[in-house]
Amino acid sequence: MGKGKRKTAAAKAAAAEKTGEQGAVPAQGGNQHEWAQPTDPPRAVLAVHPAGAALALAVGPELRVFDARTGEHHVLISKADARAQGPQDPGHAARGSVPFVRGVAFDAQGRYLLAGSEDKADGLRLWDATTWKLLQSIKVPKKVTATAFTADGSYLLASDKFGDIIAAATQRPEGLPAGQQQEPEILLGHYCAILTSLSLSAGGCLLATTDRDSRVRVSIVPADPLAGAHEVQTLCFGHTTFVTCSTFVQNGEQHHLLQHHLLQELLVTGSGDGTLRLWDPLQGTLLHTLELPRPQQPEGQQQEQQRDGGAAAEVAEAAEAEAAEAEAAEAEAEAGAEAAAGGEEAEEGCGLQGGAPLDAPVPLALAASPDGRWLVAAVDGEDELCVVSLDWDARQLALTSRAALPGLHLPACLCFDAEARLWTAGGPVADDSTAAFLACGRVAEGGVLEGAAPPGWLPAAAAAALEAKTGGEEAALAAAAERRRLASQQLQKRKYSLQQLENRKRTRRDKVAKAADQAAAPAAGAGDGQ
Repeated sequence: MGKGKRKTAAAKAAAAEKTGEQGAVPAQGGNQHEWAQPTDPPRAVLAVHPAGAALALAVGPELRVFDARTGEHHVLISKADARAQGPQDPGHAARGSVPFVRGVAFDAQGRYLLAGSEDKADGLRLWDATTWKLLQSIKVPKKVTATAFTADGSYLLASDKFGDIIAAATQRPEGLPAGQQQEPEILLGHYCAILTSLSLSAGGCLLATTDRDSRVRVSIVPADPLAGAHEVQTLCFGHTTFVTCSTFVQNGEQHHLLQHHLLQELLVTGSGDGTLRLWDPLQGTLLHTLELPRPQQPEGQQQEQQRDGGAAAEVAEAAEAEAAEAEAAEAEAEAGAEAAAGGEEAEEGCGLQGGAPLDAPVPLALAASPDGRWLVAAVDGEDELCVVSLDWDARQLALTSRAALPGLHLPACLCFDAEARLWTAGGPVADDSTAAFLACGRVAEGGVLEGAAPPGWLPAAAAAALEAKTGGEEAALAAAAERRRLASQQLQKRKYSLQQLENRKRTRRDKVAKAADQAAAPAAGAGDGQ
């Protein structure tokens, strides 16, 4: 066993000893390997058709749709199909799991449904939102983290773990041979930083992207996204660690009084530093910072949490090391990106990026009400949602309430529909589970979050079919919440000395060279035999 593998095994063993049961939570059904590594767990993601004609819900590897026009339930991507297809990269093969769906979106006109997943061979899939026929399957270079459409629905967008936003046309290019996939083009890049979110302004002319390196970038969306986005509107500096979510907020009450909607559109971002920040998206000015409340803890658990956080960081580094070794034969450019993102073996003397307490709340998702008065934030590992008011005159955010919707647990995705109804999905409770929690709510006067019945077009039986609960989810909630909190630590950047950085680069180059030598050896042997 090589030195790197010994270090990885030692780090994993030491961290496992510290975390005990929290570092390896068995999956539902007793499948131990599913949660053996603290990799990014699956999150339920949903999308509501703009006309209320359908609801799409993705959980783990599955994508389910209810069509309100026909009353039919469709499984567009099934767990069985994903397992039959098999893992597409060594990282998934090592942990024995299937690629998760990470983003779903309808275009503004309701013509298409887009899903982005970790399956590189079919990372982007596009369906007709009326017939549910698969229109395109697009191969992607890296795992997808989020998806969206341009304002007119002519192009689909996706962010990935390499730091790029890629774009492709929703219509297959003319002259493309039958059976050949369209190749996406790079719209913009964040220089080898894992992208965590992307959001478009109401008019579709601005694109906000966030990453692991605490950066928020606002770019001008070009007329032809396939030619690249070469104009940066602004960069927003202020977050002290990874940024997790973003949304544009439009002042619906005063929009009709203005000639240019951007004058009354602001940007809100959430970060692992425990804050929501309000920005002027044109100038990059930080207008206000709101600190989210930290979860209530019983006395005497603070030191235990700190130990768990440190152990989680060690486990995360060990897992990243294993993934890096599995991908050692990939291109050196990719290797450099993974090194920049911290995907190497654990080293003594490195620590987490400063500015983020271990118990800081991590907002997973943000949604803005159609009138621009309210924002709702889902916090990692918490059932309660945070309702935040936006004072347009003072340009300030204020926390107005915290509440949990009935039947909702571990919310991870939020969106408002045209009728100001809040949709949210939570779960799953384990990597191998495809069950979710679905709930609706409304923000009443005073910022009080109230539960609301689903609209008439979503019958109770259809909602239950979308959730696909098996009956054991409630018992696994406590472990799942802790699992999510530990997983959040993986986005914390590691700090290294200059010598450590040089050693990491040298080790990485050695691995690539060794892999190349091993690949060339059989060919050389065959030549000698002739």
